[in-house]
Amino acid sequence: MIRFGIKIVSSVTLMIFAASATLAQSGAALLYPSGTVMLNGNPIPGATALFQGDTVSTNDRSIASFNTQNSRVSINAQTTLRLEDKVVSLQNGVVTVDTKGGFATRADRYTVSPGEPTAKYRVVRQGDEILVASLDGPIVIKAGAKTYKVAAGSSWASSADDGSPQQGPEPLPAGKMPNKRKRIGTGALVLIGVGMGGLATGLALSASDSQPISPVRP
Repeated sequence: MIRFGIKIVSSVTLMIFAASATLAQSGAALLYPSGTVMLNGNPIPGATALFQGDTVSTNDRSIASFNTQNSRVSINAQTTLRLEDKVVSLQNGVVTVDTKGGFATRADRYTVSPGEPTAKYRVVRQGDEILVASLDGPIVIKAGAKTYKVAAGSSWASSADDGSPQQGPEPLPAGKMPNKRKRIGTGALVLIGVGMGGLATGLALSASDSQPISPVRP
């Protein structure tokens, strides 16, 4: 009986690896939800395939993550984004990207990308307010003809008077968004939480227990 159970677990693990490899080759990803997560307006019960053009939404009690193209994208609570080719389009909320493949994030007219192939950064979008923090490695922010370079450990706000990067972003609790009525300018950038440890743990547990329900698009 134990041997039979081990065979089942091994088969499921192989299926997950095979699904992940297939998705990676197609430019898609495997989405791991924790809590009620919506994919194209429909709730998903477990890990499922995520393709370019798909939209993911979390509520105030859910989070998600996915791996694609040598990058890990963590989606905070109250966030909506769309997966595109080597970029996510952030419509609102908080996203953290840990990339070894130059994966970018677009928020409104701003495109955030690593200054080097390997980097980790976080982007917040609330209405027209865009906040960016470099967690590891330099990043580049482009908006039309303008380009802002943000050093590792620095942060930047679209409402900053001169658009210059700011040092040492202060953390917010996980899932907390800045007050909409408070203008975030130079010297007043309050960024996105480092209390993400608990969320990351939840994601890890969710990922380990979930199985893909749609490894390939029908």
